[in-house]
Amino acid sequence: MKPASHRHREDMTSSLQALDNKVHLIERKWGVGKLQQAANTHLLTKFNSQKARLDSAIVDDDPERVIKTASGMERAWDALETNASETFTKPRPAEVWEVKLGDGNVVGLVRDQVDASLAVAHGADIVFTLREIGLLIDELGSLTMATKRQFKLSQVTRITKSPQFDERTGDDIPF
Repeated sequence: MKPASHRHREDMTSSLQALDNKVHLIERKWGVGKLQQAANTHLLTKFNSQKARLDSAIVDDDPERVIKTASGMERAWDALETNASETFTKPRPAEVWEVKLGDGNVVGLVRDQVDASLAVAHGADIVFTLREIGLLIDELGSLTMATKRQFKLSQVTRITKSPQFDERTGDDIPF
């Protein structure tokens, strides 16, 4: 076997990344191992055979075979997902943590946009992802972060908005 070109290696890496992305999304939607559990023996045997072909191509370090079998593995995952849909298997529900705010609104907190979509589809009214929570935490500022770093179990119990500083009137005199 002749050595793989740089381009073949890049294509191989891209194929495997695309497959990994697909698997990640499917497992987030349905749960890890759930599609295999819903599959009949024939479908599961075909799926496992395709996986073995891909594993062999990877071990043999054969970029052309990896690209071809990774594409086949994507189709195998599609077949498992189609089977699950046709057998009325339901996607895993979103993992939602709820908190009641001071104004009475109940807000759902979820890991990502996939869970946000599932939560909304199941009736959630207001949903924030962890990324959005991160943006809100960024707005708390470095003093809050330094406090949380120094006092690991400290709790933020309230947040007050500072009035805008008006240079014309200056600071209030505290006496």
